[in-house]
Amino acid sequence: MKREAKEWRQSIQRKIVEPVIAAVREIAPQLRDIELELDKRTIFISPPRKLAEAEWKLVRNAAEERIESTLGSVSPLKIRLRRPAVFGYTFHSPAAGVGQLPTTCEDITEFTLDLKAIESLAAAYKVLWESSREFDLVITFALGGLPALNFVTWKDFNVQKLDDPTSLQGKYHLFPGLQWKMKPESPKQLLRTWLQSLSGGRTALFFDTGTEGNGVRETFNVLREHLENCDRSPFTRVVVLGLVDGSSPEQQSTQLLLRDRTGSPVQLDISYYRVEDVLTEDVAALAGYESLRTRGIVRPYSSSAVMHILDSGRKISTIAASASGVVISLLIERKLQELRRGEMVDPELHDEVAGSFLLSAAFDRERSELQNAYEMGFVSSETHSEVMEFLTNKYRQRHKNQQGMRKKASTRKARSNRLRT
Repeated sequence: MKREAKEWRQSIQRKIVEPVIAAVREIAPQLRDIELELDKRTIFISPPRKLAEAEWKLVRNAAEERIESTLGSVSPLKIRLRRPAVFGYTFHSPAAGVGQLPTTCEDITEFTLDLKAIESLAAAYKVLWESSREFDLVITFALGGLPALNFVTWKDFNVQKLDDPTSLQGKYHLFPGLQWKMKPESPKQLLRTWLQSLSGGRTALFFDTGTEGNGVRETFNVLREHLENCDRSPFTRVVVLGLVDGSSPEQQSTQLLLRDRTGSPVQLDISYYRVEDVLTEDVAALAGYESLRTRGIVRPYSSSAVMHILDSGRKISTIAASASGVVISLLIERKLQELRRGEMVDPELHDEVAGSFLLSAAFDRERSELQNAYEMGFVSSETHSEVMEFLTNKYRQRHKNQQGMRKKASTRKARSNRLRT
């Protein structure tokens, strides 16, 4: 395949997107996430904060003028504002918060999940949700605690029938993992600074996930040090809860009655809830997020996946998902009863259909992007024909290799297969 065909996306990026980025940042230097989505024929601009109407008009006009001057014609692309993602928690980080543009993995990842592990995690999430209702503040740490925090805030939002998730941000808080090597301010210092900013008389639940519970105990130690040395404790009661799938002898429940420098009492407890498997721990495809730890950044991670659900070694369901990160929460919240009733007449056929569905969807998306690029004049007729032939052969080969050439990939607890590109 000729170089022009191999690099058709990079060519559009250089010719169209990079000039737009330069034009936009001349007006609004803070704008970083600018992305062309060919399937929508749209350039999306994602601001870190809400833009005033006049500011957005200047940005949009600058982008349109740059495209028109580059092409010498009216822009075939729309310029759209991607609304900032809204969360039911506050993310405490030097970075601009949780990213909006997902990292996308092209390969299809195959997971085998045990129904007992899903049920165990569902029971833990239920305990966490019920416990959270007793406290003024609920705090966890990235990356492990984020899937559970999403579940709890989503549950709270729906139970209270709220209109705006931001109304929960005063109660729920996410901090970078305490072991992240961030500069200039460490995660522990971020946490201490926040603790010092709080008024007194509150109750707080801190939780984290893991295997041995090291992060949970570290949280407990940081809190103990702060509470014993602060002039006045912001809390009357603090509970540290670990959702763990290991059995370390150090996982001992402890109850301490501490006193701040004024002599006021503070109850500090630590306890553990054991699950079969914290399925989302260190598995970006199941957690739905990844982290850039030195910069304190959390961003969405999207992967197509085929998930096989086993019950006592028997396959009861196969699920195909184009965005794997949401599947665990959906299984926990809505699908457990369906899974328990599951019975597959022909599991091998179901597996093949699930994988083929995802390959077909990926092929349709790439083909649509190429066709739009051709119709807008971004690629030549020759390049269009050559790339289309390449895509057809590529996905035909991927489908052929689906069952016979799976590259094994390890997760923390499970084995998974990645259907090779």
